[in-house]
Amino acid sequence: MKKSQMEIMGIAIIVVLLSMVLLFAVRFMMAAKDNPVSKEFKDSEMAANFLNTMLETNAPQCSNITFTVLFQDCAENQPGIINCYPDFSCDYIREKTKEMLNATFDVWKIDYYFIAYTDLNDAVNSAIFKPIGSPCNTGRVKHQPLPTKPPLQISLYICD
Repeated sequence: MKKSQMEIMGIAIIVVLLSMVLLFAVRFMMAAKDNPVSKEFKDSEMAANFLNTMLETNAPQCSNITFTVLFQDCAENQPGIINCYPDFSCDYIREKTKEMLNATFDVWKIDYYFIAYTDLNDAVNSAIFKPIGSPCNTGRVKHQPLPTKPPLQISLYICD
């Protein structure tokens, strides 16, 4: 091959490589943008997964009782009859729930609002402990009912 043909081949290879890089860059930029449906699904799943995991977590300070049982105890027996040294169940689950929410959503810089309540018509006034986070007007919510008397509803809002 002549020298000019080698130069043209080199330029062609460079053009192909640059085209591939540009194609991948455009593809990743397009994929990075969340469309509203995927964001809604992602937020809803994130809230559901967090609640499910939290409720199945065992509390070592409370004889390894699950958070589900601790929430039920708190709702039925304010401030709780289960001893979670040095607190009872209500204070313990509020503190540990706050720690878990902070370790998850604050690290990811996601705004949230968590509330556990017994009156579906008046969540704030029937909260079993002070809600965690700031109430949000828009976003996704996951509700988790727990069988208690009165019925307990645990809600996690992922704010926009």
